[in-house]
Amino acid sequence: MKKLLKGSVVLMVALSCVVMACASNPEPEPEPQPVNRVVQPESQEKLYAEVLGFNEALTPKFDGYNLLDPASKTSLEEAIDGLPSGGNTAAYYAMDVALDRLEAVQSELMKNDPLSKYYVVFFTDGLDNISRSVAEANGRKSYDSLTAYGDVLQSRMRQIVKSPSGTFQSYVLLYRGADLQASGYTEAELNTKLSVFTGAQNITPVPKIIQADNFPELQKEFEQAFPTSSFSFVIPKGYAGSRVRMQLSGRPNDQNEIYFEGDFRATTTSAGTTYYFENIACSTGFSLDVPASKRIEASTDSNIESSEYSVTFFVNALKLFSASKSGNYPYRVDTSLVTQWFYDEGSPRPRLNSEYQQGTESKKNAYILLIMDTSTSLEDKVIDAKNAAKAIINYITEQL
Repeated sequence: MKKLLKGSVVLMVALSCVVMACASNPEPEPEPQPVNRVVQPESQEKLYAEVLGFNEALTPKFDGYNLLDPASKTSLEEAIDGLPSGGNTAAYYAMDVALDRLEAVQSELMKNDPLSKYYVVFFTDGLDNISRSVAEANGRKSYDSLTAYGDVLQSRMRQIVKSPSGTFQSYVLLYRGADLQASGYTEAELNTKLSVFTGAQNITPVPKIIQADNFPELQKEFEQAFPTSSFSFVIPKGYAGSRVRMQLSGRPNDQNEIYFEGDFRATTTSAGTTYYFENIACSTGFSLDVPASKRIEASTDSNIESSEYSVTFFVNALKLFSASKSGNYPYRVDTSLVTQWFYDEGSPRPRLNSEYQQGTESKKNAYILLIMDTSTSLEDKVIDAKNAAKAIINYITEQL
């Protein structure tokens, strides 16, 4: 079977083909060794990106590129541009090695900040045809099938994502080039084959597999699918029983105001008191992620600063409709504009909480892993693929 998925980029978003056929055993290649790096103190921002290129061989660029440093960011872009092309596609094996790296980075970053974000971007245009052979040749393990290999990868991912909600996101970007279109696979079949790279994450809704037949469209689809970092806010415990409004922009009844509000409740049991936000409503064109339970519970994370008199909430996937782009796009909160309002019982008009402490811009504590298919099936589109990968990393950086 000809490898179909190419040009995949992994921002820890794996973009590569996942259909594998047995191939002749290649010569063993040196196992990429993760580089352990000293993480900056928690009080400082940490925004790193790394790249793993793959075809029948892997090209790890695990140099902890600091996206907050212009020179380091330029080095990352040069590393992406310099990824070599090659035949065949070892997508599963690439993810296997990528998870090794993610675990190493997580042990450093998560130790200092449990709310650090992890983004895996998997960029591909073809199907896996050699991973089992490569894995065995490099002393990993012998798998009877790709399905068995995928099950092991999923198990590893589930262990990695056992962290606060919204901190691990994995995306698959599938370029539907001529080879892939000629393969005869339906969209549903491709989704099944690629689901191993997105199935384990702790954000809702789970990002879909993004497919397009050109790279500008892939970028646009990714931007619409990508949720922004969490926005946190504090509510005084004394407001329990009241409806509370978080005004993100403008004031109540302004023409272009942006807000969300909900009923702030408290329930006490033998285990303690639980505070939650329910019956949530948003201003026109604005949305955020609401769990299936229809309520958001206050954080109980021991690493989150707590108070005897207040509780902290986190909301994810804030989006605002853009008329110019004809779609819903991530919304980044300017915390200097945020105000808090509450409703007196029986009053239709909210009242300002003049003592609300406006937050400061949240630190950019995140790690991006780009896993990129660089097989020769991309042909003359390889430059477009690399440019799209760089643009996506830049977009994530801007949204954090």
